[in-house]
Amino acid sequence: MIKLNIISNINKYNYLIDEFRSKILDRFEKVEIEKIFGLKNDIELNMYIDTKKGLDAFVQLNSQSYKDTVPLWLLGFSNEKCVYVAVREDNINESITVSIHELIHLLSYHLNINDKRIRLLEEGLAYYYANQMTTGRFNILKEDFKLGRIKKFKDLVQMNSIEFANNNGYYYGFFLIKFLNNTYNKEKAIFYIKNSKDFIKDLNKLQIEFETYMNSEFKKYN
Repeated sequence: MIKLNIISNINKYNYLIDEFRSKILDRFEKVEIEKIFGLKNDIELNMYIDTKKGLDAFVQLNSQSYKDTVPLWLLGFSNEKCVYVAVREDNINESITVSIHELIHLLSYHLNINDKRIRLLEEGLAYYYANQMTTGRFNILKEDFKLGRIKKFKDLVQMNSIEFANNNGYYYGFFLIKFLNNTYNKEKAIFYIKNSKDFIKDLNKLQIEFETYMNSEFKKYN
């Protein structure tokens, strides 16, 4: 069972703690996140909510990628110990969605990993279960396919975090997880995260299957 501890670093955000906890745990229950991760023991997750300025300071202390400049779009961050999220007072639901995304990352640190972590899988998993795909993002991916600019998994797995974001890696990751869930099963993505050598070995086959799957997805919404 997941125990979620939410701490507000800003007193004026204390009133949000119950709302955050309720909506996050409701989402986890809806998608059966404990089953997907194969959690057999109780697990405690710690999350802090703060201003964007507070988040940026935390990120610069804890991230190699963003130690100099934190992008404006970055509203959440996770390491092996906790999640840190900026509150958007004009859009609380977005902050909750970001929280779910980052908590998925935190959960993944509890998995026994046999090799290196693959950003494409980890970001895709978080993006998928936080339900962050939008019509606009879907259309960006559709345009990539239409214009022959399809990103290859073998390239995406080599990119750093900034390159990954600039090449629509989050969107590809979302649909990679959806593809794995629908074509194989909901445990397949977790298997690949835990056994990244198997994922790398299967890349070419998965790329072909994925492109066929995506073309069928695009036809659904023509």
